[in-house]
This record gives sequence, structure tokens and C-alpha cells, in this order.
Amino acid sequence: MALAAAVLLGLAPGRALSGDAPAADPYERILEEFRKKVETADVDRAVGAVQLLDPANERSMPELVRVLKARHWRVRGAGIEALSKVPPGPLRSEMRLHLVTGDDVWVREGMAYAMAIGPVPGDAEALAGAMDDKEWRVRRTASRALGEIVS
Repeated sequence: MALAAAVLLGLAPGRALSGDAPAADPYERILEEFRKKVETADVDRAVGAVQLLDPANERSMPELVRVLKARHWRVRGAGIEALSKVPPGPLRSEMRLHLVTGDDVWVREGMAYAMAIGPVPGDAEALAGAMDDKEWRVRRTASRALGEIVS
């Protein structure tokens, strides 16, 4: 009977049913799948991996920032689209911090573009601060994002 219950619950035979081991975090499985798929030369597979991430989950932010740093332009685009869906709150504040103080130009430009696609209250101040960026690409994207927000 215990073996049948283990099979029905998806547990490996021999694993205790009494809760000896904590249940695996479902989002951890998604992150593992993302890490497996994103490290590939197949761009379509890497884009699919980025689409697995939940932008509202705080554990996605480091992965999305990493995608902006060193990936194919289509994969970065998927990362920007995911970042545009980050809701207002601490994660959006982290995005603004990356925009203004980040050390990587691709990350700063990606954050500005994400704010243009899906602006939330408070983004305009960070974008205005990015107008002093040393890289022209970041300034250009920030100015376009401000234009999207204002119009």
C-alpha cells in the first residue's frame, strides 16, 4: 500500500511518506530547467528557457540580469520582455538600481528598454537619472523610454 501511495504521489520507492525530507520547491525545478536550457547554442531553446521565468519572483532577477549580460540578441529581447512585466515593488526598485548604477552597458540599456515597454509609476525618475549615463546607447534608450511614458 505504501508503494502504491508513493507512486501516486510521485515519490521514489523507499522515500518516507511521513515528511522526513522537505518537499522540493516547484520554482527551484523551473530555475534548474532554465539553467539547463539557456546554456545552449540553440537560440530558440534559450528563448524558451527565458520564457520559463516568472518576472514577479525575486529569484528570477539575477537570472534575467545574467541573460542581459551575455546572450544572443533574441535571448536578451526575451529577457527584456520578461523584465517589462516586473510589478511595482522591491523588484522594480532593483531594476531601477541596475539602470542607474549597473556596471554593464547591456544591462543598463535593457532595463531602460523594459521600462519603456511596461512602465510603472516611479520609472520616469530613474530614466531621467539615466540621461547622464556615459554610454550613448543607454541615454538614447532612456530618452525613448521617457517619450513612451510621457506620450
